Amino acid sequence: MLAQNAAPAAEERARLLAESTAALFAACESPTAERGDLEHAFAAAWALAREYGSADDVMTVGWTYGWRELQDGRAERAQQVFGDLENAPQLSTEQRVYVRSAVAEARLRNGDVEGALALADAAWGELDPQWPSASNSRAELQLVRGAAHLALGLIDRAFGDFDAAAREPACEGDVDLRARVALARCNILLAIEGYDAIAAILTEGFLDVLRDEAPDTYVAALVRLATAESERARNQGSNGDAALALLERADAAVTAGFPIEPHDRVHADLVHVDLALRRGELELASTLLARLEHAALDDAALSARRAALRASLSLARADDRPALLRCSDDLQLEIERFSEHWKRTALRKGGRGFLHWGTQRLLFSEWLRVQLALDPTRAGVERALEPVLRAHGLATLAREAGWSASLAQILEVLAAPDRGVLIYLPAMDRSHVFCIDAADVTLHTLASGDRLDRIAQALELAWARPPDREPQAREQRRRALEGAARAGFAEFLPPSVWSRVERWSTCVVVGSDLTSAPAFECLLRPDGQWLGLTHGLVYLDSTALGLGLAARASVTSGPVDRELVVLGAPTHSPAVRAQFPSLAPIEWSARDERALTSGFDERRSVALWRGDATLDALRSALSGPSRVLALFAHGVYGATECAGSARPASLLLAPGARDDGVVCCDSVEQLALPPLVELLSCGAARGPLRKGDGSAAHLVGACFEGGAHTVLASRVNVGTDATLELARRFHHYLRTEGRAPAAALLQARRELAAASETSDPWCWAPLALYGAGWTPIFEASSAQSETASRTNARTLAAALAAASVVVVFVWRRRVRANGRQLT
Repeated sequence: MLAQNAAPAAEERARLLAESTAALFAACESPTAERGDLEHAFAAAWALAREYGSADDVMTVGWTYGWRELQDGRAERAQQVFGDLENAPQLSTEQRVYVRSAVAEARLRNGDVEGALALADAAWGELDPQWPSASNSRAELQLVRGAAHLALGLIDRAFGDFDAAAREPACEGDVDLRARVALARCNILLAIEGYDAIAAILTEGFLDVLRDEAPDTYVAALVRLATAESERARNQGSNGDAALALLERADAAVTAGFPIEPHDRVHADLVHVDLALRRGELELASTLLARLEHAALDDAALSARRAALRASLSLARADDRPALLRCSDDLQLEIERFSEHWKRTALRKGGRGFLHWGTQRLLFSEWLRVQLALDPTRAGVERALEPVLRAHGLATLAREAGWSASLAQILEVLAAPDRGVLIYLPAMDRSHVFCIDAADVTLHTLASGDRLDRIAQALELAWARPPDREPQAREQRRRALEGAARAGFAEFLPPSVWSRVERWSTCVVVGSDLTSAPAFECLLRPDGQWLGLTHGLVYLDSTALGLGLAARASVTSGPVDRELVVLGAPTHSPAVRAQFPSLAPIEWSARDERALTSGFDERRSVALWRGDATLDALRSALSGPSRVLALFAHGVYGATECAGSARPASLLLAPGARDDGVVCCDSVEQLALPPLVELLSCGAARGPLRKGDGSAAHLVGACFEGGAHTVLASRVNVGTDATLELARRFHHYLRTEGRAPAAALLQARRELAAASETSDPWCWAPLALYGAGWTPIFEASSAQSETASRTNARTLAAALAAASVVVVFVWRRRVRANGRQLT
């Protein structure tokens, strides 16, 4: 009797649960559902599922509603829902791990990037590969990891994450998952401006599949493809008809009931505004911006871009001064808001910098244009510069050390009667460069950031490889190099800029890494001279970093235990040889050793060669105060030991008792480094894709962290003989004559380039100076006194020699005279 009475109740509960779940599905799938109706439908279904449902019922209800909340931009509520789902008692461990990927996704969208990554990594550790859902969980967790790494600017890692997700078997049978992986890959391609690759992924055939089988991702795919087509049109100088057609398709799809996330809705409108401005459709741009005024933008980057486009419209319409003043106030507010948002994020060595994205630099670009429109005098330029300098203080190394920059400090420390500063700020439609020296502060407009990138990359392709031995190939290289070098000079140093730079002996280049880090050494002047042979050049990511390192350099004085610590030609361990089988041993001789140590006091120098060139030996040699560390070793990118680091550049030393000789950036930071570090290695200044904060991502930044204020390093491969000869000459002028590194390197380059066999820029241009390269390493007084004493000795010897010549000459005349007399 009891069993008969219980059966209808169970059936009734099952019916109620089914009906409530169906109502929740309907509410979540409706793009016009009211917020209250959604909450009510979820509450009813959730209560029944928790009380009477199975694990699958609980998963269905919690997952469905949680993802709708994410789509609607309510990440905080989604995180709460997924958290409750994870703690539901019905769920198995396998299901909890799967849900944890959704919790991590919600955390990520809520701005907790590091928390999301930590949760995804923890869930990954709990995965059992034998679970039926293991492949789905791995794909979901890889998506979260990739999105987190992308948000942190760790482009290489994000690529690996998304590629791994795409290889999961679960993607083959789950169209929705495959679609989300495709969109994730498009996100990273947008980050690196791989617009052609996006078009190859989001083909018409794939869009049809999304429309029919994964409608939740269809509009998002259209928006990403429209963005890519818009940027392709910008680069090609076309009118963007293809992008406009895609945006219209996205609008039509939304009208037809396809879902779109708020972030994508706003992003699509911003792309549309940008297109309208470029096409001269100012009324349409104004209408779209008016619609965006009512959009609640919690995303600081989107809000900043909206303000920048408002300013673009105002400038395009030639609005009156009151309107421009309002734009100025709005831009200043957005810059401050965005800066405060960045300050709250974790420090990101190896990740993106504050000025990494072109849309972020657009905000500053429009600020500069508005300020010059309001006041084109020096006062207006100086006002325009202020937020740019504050942004420099947000670079990783400067922010970590608490360094900042002001124009007064730049004029006092970085600029000098014969030295000036160039501060580059490329943006989407035009770029800017500030010229600062003791005489004036000026602002100049350059080509778009995309064009400067292409010019810089073409220049590197032309010079950063050894010259061919075959005469015809050498001639082809020479023509290509000269063409790229002249084009680079014209774009980066146009006449208005060059007329200032020409008067300097040393040029401090700030922010060139925002434009793919061109080698200014290889820019060819109108008179046919290489810039690297006429000017001392020093590179900085930010003025704040330069001022901080200059302050560090100003206290470098007093006696030292070591003038020079040199490490050369390390013997590699079997593990390293196995990991890098193509790595050739460094050929080494006593002559090479003398090349690196000449000019220094042997009594105060330590040399570590071959098997002695270990990390422990280097640490011991640097235990007391020293001035110069020269490392002649292989540099590699992506060693296994450094794979978990955001900075995969490393040096290969001899194996020690506790290591195989692979020295990652973290280990370099722990050394007590001297003021000057010479990384005479291939690609030591190479790091992950990162703009505006590049040195934090590789060995140069690690050396700064370890105490150096100046680093000599190369972004490209270097030749042994030319590098050693350059180092020998550099050391002579650095130590014997007490010149600053920039001046010493300039003279060394000139002498190397003067010889026909080393005249090609590949021989003398790869090694560049980063940091406070204008500051002498050795006190001028001691170096000059030693030089003076040697000069006096040489002068005395010359005088004695000259006197002896005179005596002989007089004696011979007398002999001849006497002879004639005697005869």
